[in-house]
Amino acid sequence: MKKEIEASGYSEERVSSEYASAPVLNKGNELRIGKTFLFYLDGSKPRLIKNDSIVWAYQKTTTHRTNGIKTGTTYSILIYLADKKTRDISVNSEAVAKEVLQCMEQNIPRAVLGYSEELNRIYRREYDNFLKLRYNNPEYNTIDNTGFNTEYNY
Repeated sequence: MKKEIEASGYSEERVSSEYASAPVLNKGNELRIGKTFLFYLDGSKPRLIKNDSIVWAYQKTTTHRTNGIKTGTTYSILIYLADKKTRDISVNSEAVAKEVLQCMEQNIPRAVLGYSEELNRIYRREYDNFLKLRYNNPEYNTIDNTGFNTEYNY
């Protein structure tokens, strides 16, 4: 995680402070959403994502079947980043997934939240137009030229 912290441009102390103050949303992988970062465990590796790099997130529900019989359901949050990379973060339940998305709505106003076929089509075929929906839309852009989210500066 040290490389990710260095790449973020923030001090280790600031990142640690934010991690400590961010609420735990999913106990299994220590998913936390702070003012500047989203923290989670990928297996046993701690990871962080800068909130201002998230362009789209939605709940992914997977139904598992054996011989056609439903054997379980798993939930995750699928996150798309500005560099077109994705992160699939497992959560314990549908309720936790909804809570995570609500927290993202409060802390990451530039991200499009929720899934539709139309959003998927725009993302895949018209990426620049997708970014204009929120990410590059001044109405949702609360980042000032210092790199800090002005609504949540501390």
